[in-house]
Amino acid sequence: MNWAAKQEPIEDNIPMPPIGRPRCYPWQELQVGQSFLVRCPKVEYCRLIGSLTSCANNASKRSGFKYALRWVGNGVRAWRIA
Repeated sequence: MNWAAKQEPIEDNIPMPPIGRPRCYPWQELQVGQSFLVRCPKVEYCRLIGSLTSCANNASKRSGFKYALRWVGNGVRAWRIA
């Protein structure tokens, strides 16, 4: 099959989407003392706390803020502490 036959038309003025993924957690919006809850069953705790810890560390590096994570019975709660 000829490659030229499958070629799409050239288009102008198509906006490019932003780089990266949308942020799932509101790290940047938190003020000191505020928190948010990510609900999950206890059996998913290890996987979720690992993921949230990684996200919190990356957010801390970008912003200079500090975060703390705790299991609160029905999920993991993240606080901004500094």
